Amino acid sequence: MMIVIFAAIATSGVSIMRMLGVGLTLVVLVDATLIRMIPVPVFMRLTGTGNWWVPRGARPILEKVRLREQCRSPG
Repeated sequence: MMIVIFAAIATSGVSIMRMLGVGLTLVVLVDATLIRMIPVPVFMRLTGTGNWWVPRGARPILEKVRLREQCRSPG
């Protein structure tokens, strides 16, 4: 959605707005593809279960509202 909006700004008649629109479109496109598709999954794979920590103060709240993952055994 942001890429479409910034691309629309890039069609503006004002040259500074055009440059801003093109720049923002490219930055969002690169961020959405290169950054989010390569380094983030690699980092999550390297850190393993460390990605899913819960702050100490939030644990009682989560237990009270029963927000937890349910494990199902296969078969």
